[in-house]
Amino acid sequence: MSMESTRLYDVELSPVINLDDYDGTRRVAMPAMRDGESRGSDEESESEPLDMFDPQRIFTETGDFRHGGEKALAWKLRVLQLMSDLFPGMRKEPFVELLGEGSFNMVIGVTLEPEEDRRDSGMVRVSRFLHLAPKTRCLALRVPFDAGGGLTGRPVNDLQRDVANLSVVGSRLAVPVPKVVGYDFSERNALGRPYVLTTRLCGTALCHLWVKLNVAQQHSVVRQATQIAEKIASVCAPAAGYISLTNLYRPSSTIALDAFPIPTQEATKRPELGPTNPLPAPNQTPCECLLDMCERWIAYEQRTGETLHNEQIWAAIMSLIYALDRRGWLGDNFHLVHNDLFPRNMLGVIRSETEVDITGVIDWDMASFAPKVVALRAPFWGWLDSGDEQDELSALVEVRGFGPRAVRQAFLQTASEEYVAFGTGGEGVVARDLWKVVCGGMMRGGWRELGISVVKSWDQMHPSDELRMYIDKF
Repeated sequence: MSMESTRLYDVELSPVINLDDYDGTRRVAMPAMRDGESRGSDEESESEPLDMFDPQRIFTETGDFRHGGEKALAWKLRVLQLMSDLFPGMRKEPFVELLGEGSFNMVIGVTLEPEEDRRDSGMVRVSRFLHLAPKTRCLALRVPFDAGGGLTGRPVNDLQRDVANLSVVGSRLAVPVPKVVGYDFSERNALGRPYVLTTRLCGTALCHLWVKLNVAQQHSVVRQATQIAEKIASVCAPAAGYISLTNLYRPSSTIALDAFPIPTQEATKRPELGPTNPLPAPNQTPCECLLDMCERWIAYEQRTGETLHNEQIWAAIMSLIYALDRRGWLGDNFHLVHNDLFPRNMLGVIRSETEVDITGVIDWDMASFAPKVVALRAPFWGWLDSGDEQDELSALVEVRGFGPRAVRQAFLQTASEEYVAFGTGGEGVVARDLWKVVCGGMMRGGWRELGISVVKSWDQMHPSDELRMYIDKF
């Protein structure tokens, strides 16, 4: 079945741009970032805040504790004790540094130096025999915050799912991802908190590196990001859902998936209204899956008495699902989606005046399997400065300026024909917004309006699909 593509705006693709004609001084603006993230700086480390584990941050010049220094030192000692427990016989003190703090986790870097002076070590003797230099181990320790952003209450992040995701993704994907070294989901360890310890990939987060890049280097980044997105989407499954925790305890060549929960957050607050235990994801086509999720939401709203007059909207969305399937936008399988593939979660190293290597993809917490149109979203963060990661409509408008046009051209030249259609077609935007509504429901603020919006947008593109009959009843 051929896939028909319509643009929400009547624009032509950019002509091929020759980077050899560019002087290399102008840059595309920074991509959008989450609140609280640092944009990085062209300045060197003098202007950057000290790491909380740096002795200068912990102690004053007279040896007294600075504000917060005592807690920082206590945490550093906990980390050192954990490393001693995990790597007994270690003689050199590891180097501990704060790598970053996100919404749900604190990430601590730990560097383990090789034990060169341990002449009785079997590994050292083997290394010397093979003329191999002892290697430094760079690790990342992730510790979850509690609901208040502290490290004392119940963790808000599900580390078990994080480990399951990394284990499954790392064994199937030809993209550098952190490897799990160890974990403890209990509090019976030196930290007194659950943790995950992974390898630390080399490179700097692209959200910090981007501002330092010229257009040729940004072109290189978007070209590789496009290739990475297609590599991720090449991992397929016959069902949609989240990677199940059973993959941790019963590894198999087949990926076990949990169905997307319906309801979402309400189940934990009102367990009488729906199952809280994850259910195995059934094998379905994308069309069958989307229709089934709509039916589950309708049943849930009726059971709770909170329909919010959504019946006609759900009917319109189900009609839209059939239309997407008829026009070839849903496909037959489900594909791996990172769900947060933005510069903050990609690492890079500058190799030359024209090349940057993407050295890894991190933070797979939200990974799932979804229709391919959801997986192949254009890396529009590379050529837009809207400040909104969800602003896909702006990505469809012709960009202005040499830099943004050159970066966008990197995507168009690198992506497969299917990826270009999914990433730049108006139907692709509608399909991804529809997926959000079907997964999240219409009981939260703004989501009902989003459901109405996708129906109206499709009606404007394809009035022959007769969605107007539903819109007039909204």
